[in-house]
Amino acid sequence: MGVYHSAFGLSVLLLLAAAGGAGCSRFNRDWRAAESAVAPTATPAGLWQGSWQSAANGHRGELRAILTPIEGDRFDARFRARFWGVMVFGYRLELGLQEATPEHWIFWGESDLGWLAGGRFECKGTASTNTLLATYESKRDHGTFTLSRPPGEP
Repeated sequence: MGVYHSAFGLSVLLLLAAAGGAGCSRFNRDWRAAESAVAPTATPAGLWQGSWQSAANGHRGELRAILTPIEGDRFDARFRARFWGVMVFGYRLELGLQEATPEHWIFWGESDLGWLAGGRFECKGTASTNTLLATYESKRDHGTFTLSRPPGEP
């Protein structure tokens, strides 16, 4: 019985890794395309990289994001998070944005990531032209994001 559970657990992990890997290659392709595009410096649009940290369990990992303007004060935020050093998970949400001062914004958003990923996910924070700081919360986790522009970004 223990062998069955181990094999089942390994199968689930491999399936999750494969599913995450498919989205990962698209994210990486879009990341490379965005690297060559010039993002406006007076908005939070463009590439962001840094880390996430769970306040619930102390886990942490690499985090990258692509923010794309939709219309007005709305942005499409695509995230790619790494955890346990090898697992990759991608998700997206629409962010509302409000300018607090020139080149400094407050943002918020939420999305349903599905049962397996914790359901409803909320994110809120602040961004400047070079720094994005946020808190996140879901049913099973809460913590922080700390992101900055990658080298070479405007």
